[in-house]
Amino acid sequence: MSILEKHQLITSGPYAYVRHPSYPSGIASLVGWGIWMTSPGSWFVECSVTNTLAGQICLSIYIAITAFSAVCLVHRSYDEDRLLKKQFGEEWEGWAKRVRCRIIPYIY
Repeated sequence: MSILEKHQLITSGPYAYVRHPSYPSGIASLVGWGIWMTSPGSWFVECSVTNTLAGQICLSIYIAITAFSAVCLVHRSYDEDRLLKKQFGEEWEGWAKRVRCRIIPYIY
């Protein structure tokens, strides 16, 4: 994570509603892929991979990776906010007061 001299604080578009709009989409992609792979008709289900120990281990690992990724993104949002506050100062503080939600609009 870095900020270059030419970078500006973007406060419009999705950033007018949430400070880190790409994070929920990343989490949703991981969850969606997991649902897709374990739905009826998928090779994972149709080949009965979930009935094997190896399949259950793979599924457990995927769930753990997804949960870990979500936690990491939440923690990263705090680090990113600190970096942005340091770089943009009062401009960031004003934006953070207007846009209180970090990841999920109107919730968190």
